[in-house]
Order: sequence, then structure tokens, then C-alpha cells
Amino acid sequence: MNCTKRTVLLLFSFLALLAASAYFHYEQTHATVRIGINLNFTDATAAVHTEQGIELAADMINESGGLLGKPVKLITVDNKNSADMAGTAMEVLSLRHVSAVVGPNEKALADSAVPVAEAEKLALISPAVTPASWRGAESPRPYPHVFQLALTPVQEGRAMAAYAQAKLHKKHPLIIYDSRNEASAAAALAYNESAPGSVTDIKAVSCEDIFTLLENEKPDVIYLPVPGKTAAAYITNLRRGHHDLPVLGSSLWTTDDLTALLPPACLTNLFYSDQYANDPLYTAGETFAERYYEKYGLLPDKYAALGYDAGVLIAAAIKTAGSINSSAVAAALASVRNLPGAAGVMTVCSDHGIDRAVHILSFWQGEPALSDRQTISHKQ
Repeated sequence: MNCTKRTVLLLFSFLALLAASAYFHYEQTHATVRIGINLNFTDATAAVHTEQGIELAADMINESGGLLGKPVKLITVDNKNSADMAGTAMEVLSLRHVSAVVGPNEKALADSAVPVAEAEKLALISPAVTPASWRGAESPRPYPHVFQLALTPVQEGRAMAAYAQAKLHKKHPLIIYDSRNEASAAAALAYNESAPGSVTDIKAVSCEDIFTLLENEKPDVIYLPVPGKTAAAYITNLRRGHHDLPVLGSSLWTTDDLTALLPPACLTNLFYSDQYANDPLYTAGETFAERYYEKYGLLPDKYAALGYDAGVLIAAAIKTAGSINSSAVAAALASVRNLPGAAGVMTVCSDHGIDRAVHILSFWQGEPALSDRQTISHKQ
């Protein structure tokens, strides 16, 4: 009997020690709220600015006491512009017990990260990638753990159409797009659905041919959602031909610096949509811009703003879930509504895309300047 009691006592002591050890390991592992970063630092500017935006969000969260009583810690993995590495980075971050991952910012890399995110039940927010296949186009529901932060080309096209009609009072567009570019084609189609006009592929109309097209179609506005260098060639030719029609574009214009490609005389009557522009009258955005400049000594771009907003979204989801478990965080992300971020007030939609303001910019004294904000849903 005494032997049996000693055996039971030893067994309970062993189990208590095992439980204490497991609890100690859990506490050490979960002493912080970990947010993973999976970015391509080969593309240094975009990746570094995205990471800096997330860092600023973490700083501000920690200044306010952290999340669930724990400080936020960032864990960065460089995917080195490799699809295989982007998938491996997700596995590494899962082993590091992160609550969510921000990135990648490129479609090929993100497409490799998504299956791992789903397999590991790991919440993933891509700041810049917006493939339709993530939003239910190829399946009845979006991936449960995958979210998109960037506005889609469809939102941009609709926003520019609304701006042209309501603010510029232009109703007869000539739409010139590049069928080889998915974002260009999607933006052009969305614009034409909102404000029907004459639609032409750049393969069918050169910079020189555009004058004949203008004469035949007699538009009062041109929508040109094409990359910056291509847009600059058309705009230069138009202005040299003394055509001062408003020319509208999309965020594709920012693939190149139009202020370097166009002489100041050509930077007139131009308007384009983008993911972010600082609005001094929007408190959350102005606070972000001031803090970012204070920390890094430069003005934030869209990558910094989207990185920051990804951090803000994850923090809100963790608070709502009351948990650092990634599946719980993903479920809470789907419920985020009217959350102020750097680039606008964010609502996560049923397809895990985002609704917030599309920024419309023009040029003032040779520099991009905010002209308007249009809130357009990416869903019909």
C-alpha cells in the first residue's frame, strides 16, 4: 500500500513537473505577440518601406501597452524574390509561432505563400497583390486565411469614372488600355462599365494615331490606365499637339516617375488614382505621416502606408479574437469594419478584399498632390 502511494505520489510529481515545464515553454514562446514579414528585399524600396510601415505600427501598439498585455515582436524573412523561398518563409514563420504574416507583395511569390498559409492555418495579408482568384472568382468562397489590403484595378477604374463625371463633368471618355497588362485591362473595363465610351487597345493606336482617333470620337476626357513610360509618351504627344483634354490614369502611372518623364508644361490636366496620398484633414493619416517622417526622415509612400495598415488590421483582429492563435486571428480579420488606417478607413469584405478610399491625385507645381478621395466598393 505504501509502495503504491509512493508510486502515485511520484507520478503526480512527475506530471506536475511536466506541466510546469510545458507552461514555462509556452510562456517563453508566447511572451510576445509575433507578427511575421515575408517580403522580397531584392526589390529594396518597396520591401523596406513596407517593413518600416509595419515597424511603426508595432512601435505605436507597444507604446499603448501592446496586445493582450504582451509586446509586439516582428520576425522578418527575406524571400529573395524566389517562389520556393516565399513558401519556405511561411513554414519558417509558422514554426516561429507568428499570429499573422504580412506579404509577399508580388503575385508569383504570394501565390506560393498562399497554399502554405492555408495548410498551416496561418493568417496572411498581402499589402499589394490583388489577384481575382483570391476573391472567389475561381471558387465560391475566398481562402479562409488569406486577405488583400490593396485596392483592386476595378475599384480604381470605377473611382476615376466617378471622379470624371462628378468633379470634372466629363461624360464622353476615350479609353486606351494595354491588353497585355491584367491591371490595365481590368481598370479599363471597370471604367467603361461605369461610364461607357470608346475603348481601344494601345496595340491598335500609336501616339501618332491618337489624333485621328480624337477627331473621329470627339471625347471630352481620356482614360489611360497604362504604365508610366507609356502614359508619358501619349501625354507628351497630346500636349505637343495642343490637345489639353484631361488625361486620367491609374496607379500604373507610378511604376515610373512622371515628373522626370514629362516637362512641367505637360503636367497639367492630369489625374490618376493610387493606393495612398496623405490628407492633412484626415487625422489618422496625418498622425501616421508625421510619425513616419519623425522615425525615418522621409515622407511615406504607398508601400509604407499599406505596411502600416496591415499591422493595424492584425492588431485589431488580435484584440477582437482575444487570442494570438492564427486561425482565430484570421476569423477576426474577416469581421473588421470601419477601422481607421493610414490610407483610409478600412472595412474587410466577405471576399477578404478591402473597401476604403481611392486617392485621386493631380500635379501641383510639378509634384503629385491629392485632389480627391472616392470610396468605391470592389464588389458590384
